Amino acid sequence: MQKIGYVLFLLGTIFIGTWSIALPANAATDGAQLPPDSTASFMLVASRSLKDQRFSETVILVTRLRHKIPIGVIINLPQKMTLDTIHPQLPESETRKLYAGGPVNPKQISYIFRSEEYVKGALRVSDQLYFSNNIPMLSKLLSGELTHQGLRVVNGYSAWSPEQLENEVKRGDWHIQPIDEEVIFNLAPEKIWPELHHRASIQYTAIARPVLAMN
Repeated sequence: MQKIGYVLFLLGTIFIGTWSIALPANAATDGAQLPPDSTASFMLVASRSLKDQRFSETVILVTRLRHKIPIGVIINLPQKMTLDTIHPQLPESETRKLYAGGPVNPKQISYIFRSEEYVKGALRVSDQLYFSNNIPMLSKLLSGELTHQGLRVVNGYSAWSPEQLENEVKRGDWHIQPIDEEVIFNLAPEKIWPELHHRASIQYTAIARPVLAMN
């Protein structure tokens, strides 16, 4: 009960506005109830107790759209497969490594990228981070017609039914972290989960102890 109380406290902190960010299509959110017209984006960090091995030591960029169904893409699972497997017509497709975004629809390509300039037509998930599955835009990013400071292309995505993700978080399967562009693009993929899991552990210790002491 104490752990559930802490999770509800954390979810309430997030969705009362601390990490609330507008986001375009194809993304997910977590946790508590959102205001009717809002979307929120954040990162899910797999806990050590997560039993689904498909998501072991993963980090998922998540958002919730107008239909309120959370979806997201795993950002730390590079594959040997390259983009030309699905879109051979795109620039750099033979050398652009694909990341495994999740078990749903593995032939669907989406991507996240970092841009210092506002990009119309892409979902803005944080200050400089965008999310999209628009293939013509991806072509422009790969060719250099659109500039970026980091690009990650994924195939497949992760999705949850209504209330499924909320229940998984309450059960302790996931930690919630704000989006960190530096971690996503400046850390090696194999270092992303350990870094964010460590942060989550520190935050639990710092926040949970005084909250639990009040109960």
